[in-house]
Amino acid sequence: MPSSRHSYALLIAVSACALAICFTLWRSRQKKNETAREYAALVMPGPRRESTPAQQRKLLEILGRNPDEGSPEKPGPGSAGALRQEKTGNPLPPGGREKIFSGPAERARVEAMNHADLDQLLILQEKDVRISKLRKELASLPEQRTRLLRQMEAIKQKAVAAKQEVAGIEKSIRDVEATVETKRAYIGKMKTLQSNTRKNEEYQMCIQEVEKTEAVIDALETSELELMERLETAKADMAQKIQRARDSQREMEETLARFDRTAETDRELLDHLNAERADLAAAVPEDSLGEYERMTKSKGVPVIVPMDEKGHCGGCHMVITDNARMKVLGGHETVYCDNCHRILH
Repeated sequence: MPSSRHSYALLIAVSACALAICFTLWRSRQKKNETAREYAALVMPGPRRESTPAQQRKLLEILGRNPDEGSPEKPGPGSAGALRQEKTGNPLPPGGREKIFSGPAERARVEAMNHADLDQLLILQEKDVRISKLRKELASLPEQRTRLLRQMEAIKQKAVAAKQEVAGIEKSIRDVEATVETKRAYIGKMKTLQSNTRKNEEYQMCIQEVEKTEAVIDALETSELELMERLETAKADMAQKIQRARDSQREMEETLARFDRTAETDRELLDHLNAERADLAAAVPEDSLGEYERMTKSKGVPVIVPMDEKGHCGGCHMVITDNARMKVLGGHETVYCDNCHRILH
């Protein structure tokens, strides 16, 4: 069994190895970030001036690094050897500098979408965003109108229900009053019979009928008082609902008129924007315009999105690769997001 001294030594060795691995990974990451910053600083558009020999050597060194492997391979289209060949008389094919880090699929897209056309396409996209917003507003107006009419209909139905409730209570009061009158007439008949009868049994029966009928009349009059209290409350509620229906009707008419004015204004503005868009589209090369319109049909606007300072795509908000980030910072070629395939700038 190993002693405690041996255990401590083993623990220290393992910790040292872990720290060394972490430091190596951190240093590799720092070098990649430093390379990206140096590349962006050297190729970022700025005031036109001659580069120094040291800057040229630095750019050749950066471009000659292989981003995936640490050891250099035979000179390829994006290696320092190829750039030296270009400098010594064996030039790269046209567009070779723009395609140093491009794969076959990405090269085909770059050829379809020229980076020099991005400024024009950004202006065109701004028009398309406004056009899309106006079209959505115009498309939502019928739904808003329908929803407003439904709300108004519900308010009217409440007012109608309140009127029906008042009418029902008034009818109940009239029925009670008619029943009371009938009972009072019955009592009058019983009292007449009582005064004309000479039999004790008939006399006692008339007295009992009068008492019973008077008790019924008392109950009916009590219910009538309750109905009258309900009627007052129902009339007040009906008045509020009728007033609300009138106010809502006036507001609805104003809102519908505003909808009509908004629709007319939006249509005029939409026609104006479509005309401006046609002029802008005519100035964009056919290949770039075709690629842009194909993307807008499948994804909707915007299809040209910014990259934030942390290297996130402005469309899908996913982190883009270091290689794509360097190209965006360089500002010399069209870069697509690997996740959503939108154009980054």
